Amino acid sequence: MKKDSGIMQIYNGKRGNYQDIPMSRECSSLLDNVINTDNKLKKALSKEPELLKLYSENNEALAALHHKELSDYYLEGFRLGALVGIDIMTPPDN
Repeated sequence: MKKDSGIMQIYNGKRGNYQDIPMSRECSSLLDNVINTDNKLKKALSKEPELLKLYSENNEALAALHHKELSDYYLEGFRLGALVGIDIMTPPDN
């Protein structure tokens, strides 16, 4: 059976989805630390509702920024990969 090209794998949803990217052990450990620290901070801030609200708003703003950064980096990486592919397929001038 012929293996799908990279383009067809993307088209068929087999590659390129952020949900399918495996998380490294290091990333998983860092995420656990973030979750634990976040829970401790929210517990401490629960005594100060205004600060907890401000913290939550800031967390949402950071999450939105992170999402936008990831999509920008993904697009730039894809564009760079396409340019490299074009360069590889273009015969040299000499």
